[in-house]
Amino acid sequence: SGNSSSLTRSDVFISSSSSSCWFKRDHAAANDSFATLLFHGLLTQLDDQYSRFAQENNFLLQHNIRKSKRNLQDHFQEDPVQMAMIISNCLKEEQKILTSAQTLDQGKMKD
Repeated sequence: SGNSSSLTRSDVFISSSSSSCWFKRDHAAANDSFATLLFHGLLTQLDDQYSRFAQENNFLLQHNIRKSKRNLQDHFQEDPVQMAMIISNCLKEEQKILTSAQTLDQGKMKD
């Protein structure tokens, strides 16, 4: 990863120890205080990423991060459990797809 300016899904949801807790998605989706803690951790990560882009004079990505943070705050500030539930459902669907692809791949190997 030679380009430090690229922001990936894993940067947002996995890189820091606080955000890796999103993988405890069922707990976050069912616990308001835990979801709030994770939500604010995500906002902090976005602030950190914004600062990195500011140092690199990357105005487009600064704008995107600021807009994403504002959008998240507008939609989920009052109910971070809703965001945790959406993420939980997406990750569950992703796991189903990955399991299905793995099963399909294993079936092809047997042929």
